[in-house]
Amino acid sequence: MPKFAIRVDASRAVGMGHLSRARAFAQYLSERQLEFTFFCGREGCEILKKWGFPEKKIMRSDDDSIFDQSFTHALIDINYKDSQVSTEALAYQLASRGIHPIIIDSMPPDNVILGGAHEMLTSITLVTPYLDAARFCSEPPKNVDWLAGPNYTILGAEFSSVEDWQLLISKKSMLVVCGGSDPNGLSVRIARLIHNKMKAPVTFVIGPLFSKDIEAELIAISQSNKLISLKWGLTNLASEMLCHSHVVGQVGLTRYEGAALGRYGIYLAPDNRYREYYENFSNRGLAEIYFEGSVTSRRAFFERLMVELDSSILPAVNREGLMAVKRNGIHQILSRALSQTDSGLI
Repeated sequence: MPKFAIRVDASRAVGMGHLSRARAFAQYLSERQLEFTFFCGREGCEILKKWGFPEKKIMRSDDDSIFDQSFTHALIDINYKDSQVSTEALAYQLASRGIHPIIIDSMPPDNVILGGAHEMLTSITLVTPYLDAARFCSEPPKNVDWLAGPNYTILGAEFSSVEDWQLLISKKSMLVVCGGSDPNGLSVRIARLIHNKMKAPVTFVIGPLFSKDIEAELIAISQSNKLISLKWGLTNLASEMLCHSHVVGQVGLTRYEGAALGRYGIYLAPDNRYREYYENFSNRGLAEIYFEGSVTSRRAFFERLMVELDSSILPAVNREGLMAVKRNGIHQILSRALSQTDSGLI
């Protein structure tokens, strides 16, 4: 019987996207009565407990029991800025013990290379779940099963269970999502700009790692304008997105969640690290992505929000997003990973 270790990180600096994917993955395993254990840092452990996962399934990431050979597979979602070396090292360690690694990759310059994978006796699954991933990343060694592209986007059951009729947009409104921590205070900057100049309703999502100062200011602003409402948490985003015509805020996993539901996104990237990839995402029509590091681009982002909020035109469902992003990516990943071992398909 397959048994999974899930190694993931979340913090104010890292954000919540990795943990959201791990949560979705664990829920999928649970539905199929497959065993799993989380391994993560302190902040991630606390959030998992708040989400209702049993304490016995949550371990600190410094616990060596992740190498317990009773695990057959390990989902590794710790690859972000400058962490690819440690990601690769963990994958090799697990593979050397006969545990099949499933690595959730990033885009260049933070993608995993797996140059020593040819020495591994156990197969490795590398998932690069991003639009046109094969255009930006080099193909890994032959014994790495590379799953590249948005067909492998990891979304929760609340996304995969959405029916086509629910995708229709019935009113003009915005959902502002700045991740789990909003490290740059973008949600407050948006709220300050729009709170006296808006015609359409706006909902701000307050993540579990928001600072108390940001949360307090958003509460104060919302109390002064009936068109502004607040939601706490990131576990009901699918239902919230379906109630809004636009998803805006900090670029992250949200760009795929919104696209998968046909919502049009307007996002601000914190720097130019993935600029070529983000510009391709915009050029393909899945969203608009602007850049904090450019004064001109940053100004264009805020101006774009004001133009949209001042318009009464109801947008159509974003067909480009619907066609590009599949909502059953977890099933595709697990089927492929399990087929590489003696465990059989789900």
